[in-house]
Amino acid sequence: MRVRRLYEVLQQALPVLILTIFSGCVSIEQWIHFNKKAEPPFSKIYSETLGRIEKQGASVSVSIKSMDGEIVFEHNSLRRMLPASTQKLAMAAWAMEILPEDFHWRTRIAITGSIDSTGTLHGNIIIYGGWDPSLALAPNKYHVYPWFYLEEWATFLHELGIRRIDGALIGVGETFTPNSWEISDLPYRYAPVISQLGWNNNLVSEEAYQTGERYHHETIPDPLYWSDNPLVERLRIAENFSQAIDSILIDASPHGEVNFEVTRRLPFPAIDPRRLMLDGFRQILDSTNILSPDSIFVTDSYPVHPDSIFINLYHYSPPLESILRTTMYSSDNLWAEMIGITADIASELDRQEENEDTAYSIESDSISPAIPKLQLNRKQQRYAMLESGFSRYSPDWHSVLDSFTIEDQGIRVADHCGMARRNLMTTEAMSELLISSYHCWGNRWLDLLPRGGTSESTLEHRLSSPGDRIAAKSGSMSGVQCLAGYLLDDRGKPLFTFSVFVNGAADVKPSARYSIDSFLEHFTHELDLSVTVEGDHVLRNG
Repeated sequence: MRVRRLYEVLQQALPVLILTIFSGCVSIEQWIHFNKKAEPPFSKIYSETLGRIEKQGASVSVSIKSMDGEIVFEHNSLRRMLPASTQKLAMAAWAMEILPEDFHWRTRIAITGSIDSTGTLHGNIIIYGGWDPSLALAPNKYHVYPWFYLEEWATFLHELGIRRIDGALIGVGETFTPNSWEISDLPYRYAPVISQLGWNNNLVSEEAYQTGERYHHETIPDPLYWSDNPLVERLRIAENFSQAIDSILIDASPHGEVNFEVTRRLPFPAIDPRRLMLDGFRQILDSTNILSPDSIFVTDSYPVHPDSIFINLYHYSPPLESILRTTMYSSDNLWAEMIGITADIASELDRQEENEDTAYSIESDSISPAIPKLQLNRKQQRYAMLESGFSRYSPDWHSVLDSFTIEDQGIRVADHCGMARRNLMTTEAMSELLISSYHCWGNRWLDLLPRGGTSESTLEHRLSSPGDRIAAKSGSMSGVQCLAGYLLDDRGKPLFTFSVFVNGAADVKPSARYSIDSFLEHFTHELDLSVTVEGDHVLRNG
């Protein structure tokens, strides 16, 4: 039987092999067709990896396609399932479609009044939020040193000659928590309050680090600036933090060998991120020898007539794609929400222009109620709308599927980041989104995704064997593991898209994450990705 089966396989493959020998290449379609006829063990790979956890009750959906949309392998690909953070791929595509390539977020610091000869500012400092997610970080850093931009602002004020603020520090912006988020998630760092004006990822954080033999502990911002009893607050947080650190060190070092050089953070979501920003800024002002005001308050809007403003300081974020890349690497939910909201607001601006002949004008009470119509260029109009806030939270990223003419397939949208358990998507739609996004933006899109084993990403400890052959976005929540991305050739060009969703897998063994990685590693090997692409042809090694 084995000899006969081998004869049948060779008989099926011989014509294509002869063509390969004489032409040196075959089309992608022919190559996939050849592999289908040769019956590669895709089903066997599935049975030995994902199939095992499916038998234990997990729901599994898989879609693997060539870049021209031909199905290579699928399993329940039209089943609607929780996509978890792989949904951030759709959010990113939405942002790239709506926002210009040179887009930067803007935060405005308005200084009112005047400065006298003693360096006293007789006026207010008003910080208008613009949904900038990057205010937590130093440029090109990964969740470190949140003071960088606040120090820049304080230095600017010091150079203006300000030494004391005889007025108020005011934070302006809207705050909310998506109704679709589970209450049980809200105490944790991955579900902070969403705010038009925020800082330090909207978290009060505890940091511990070691220099030489000296141990350091710091609360950010210092309780002196936000607690009625800072001494008690410091002791309470330090006790909780030290207990958690002991647990971390015991888990990480069973033999008692402790190397504590890396910063550890235990953050707590701030109740009001606007107040958190002001508390942090007060701390930096004092350290810059500027006596911060006793009066601080936050509000959704604060109209100021332009004539009363002494000077405007504008802070601009890193470019859009840098922000998107950090978001995709870290899978930060707050950043995804702020990016998605920005795209929603910009999309609303586009719709207004389509419905009205008053292009480049805007109703804005955040700048001045006395000037209801401001004639602005498009960039200024977008910033004014972002500063004005939004009327309601209604994630609109699914519109990008319409733009790419991808069938809806009953997709349900409840947030931007994928944390809501009301979100539903299919692996079929995800694969089509990946194909369309690459064809639309090429390497600009592909470079947003980490490769297998990439440090400081969610793939840091995953898929290091195929490594650069896989570019992907992961997604995980309780009982849910997902992964979606590309299988690449040896030059880093996509050959295939893959989407794998696993739901209801809290108690399966081996774990859903291990099963997904094992499936992709075996699949990559069978597809023999040691090929290159020229035009629409696949060149096989040998």
